[in-house]
Amino acid sequence: MSQKLKSSPLKISNVGKNVCPPFLDMYEVVFALTTSKPDSSTAAKQVDDWIHANKVCRHTLLSALFNDLFDVYASYKEAKDIWDSLSSNILSKTSSDKNS
Repeated sequence: MSQKLKSSPLKISNVGKNVCPPFLDMYEVVFALTTSKPDSSTAAKQVDDWIHANKVCRHTLLSALFNDLFDVYASYKEAKDIWDSLSSNILSKTSSDKNS
């Protein structure tokens, strides 16, 4: 799902430095942006914590996007995948803007 990233109200500063939105850190759910869903051998409490964190992060990220970007990312089930894609798209856009 490669698409040029357009301007969005979601501000990702210090792209490429793994900086996560501070409001997600405040709620202690930011780990869902860097961690995939735990497998079945993981303790139930950790899985439940991840499910909650993923839901909060995913909904927060999606709510910050313009409609055209929302349509692209709404099918993503993990906040990590959304975050990784947004970060890489913004990083590539930033580097191409510098080269222009």
